[in-house]
Amino acid sequence: MEDPSESFDQWRAMENTSDEQVLPHHQPSPKKNQDLRRVFSDITDESNEIMIKGRHSLSINPNEAERVECVCCGFIEDCTPAYIFNTRQAHCGEWVCGLCSEAVKEQMSRDSSRKITVGEALGLHMDFCKKFNKTTRVNPKLSLASTMRDIARRSIQYRQGQP
Repeated sequence: MEDPSESFDQWRAMENTSDEQVLPHHQPSPKKNQDLRRVFSDITDESNEIMIKGRHSLSINPNEAERVECVCCGFIEDCTPAYIFNTRQAHCGEWVCGLCSEAVKEQMSRDSSRKITVGEALGLHMDFCKKFNKTTRVNPKLSLASTMRDIARRSIQYRQGQP
């Protein structure tokens, strides 16, 4: 959609154009010209209303806290819009809490031979959090049993020479 102020300037330029500048065979009939002006006026009014509403919605107090939820762990936190914007910009458009942000950084620096992107590290951490939330939080005893089984399996594999 074009800028309404530019449209208005173009319309005003049309209004100020003298009849001598327009070729006679290109002049619209007075009724068509009047209808065109009315339609253009309606469109201009609607676009001005949209611009005014848009300005009101953009006038957010930069110090006013907003409530956001971490996409990884579900932690809800109150943060300023600037902090939310910076965090989303650093994490592929997703908002993550401070703890998950540090976990993502740790994941990226863990294997220095294989460089992974922020998006990949964020995906790995999100998968870890989903797995944790499905088992550990729902049934801690089942999680403990599952962990003990994994430790026993690794121990047996280590003894047999299978890494």
